[in-house]
Amino acid sequence: SELLRARSLQYWRPGKHLYVNEAIARFTGRASEVVIIKTKPTPEGFKIWCLANDGVVLNWLFYARGKGRGPIIGGFVKSRYTCDLGAC
Repeated sequence: SELLRARSLQYWRPGKHLYVNEAIARFTGRASEVVIIKTKPTPEGFKIWCLANDGVVLNWLFYARGKGRGPIIGGFVKSRYTCDLGAC
């Protein structure tokens, strides 16, 4: 995971317009982190917040349900991503 993050930032220089979006990674096993969002094309799996630029995912955070277990508020996710990219 850390190697992929490092490589995506090493080989891709993001432009001015970055996008934060949620994605679902399909998983049908048993885990407390699995979410079900029936309106998604992949309704069951791990929820991931992605930071992307021109279709290239630069960074990501896995969502975990419960107090203090993962990012819930979009503003927190955005500030975390930009800090990771050195824009703090």
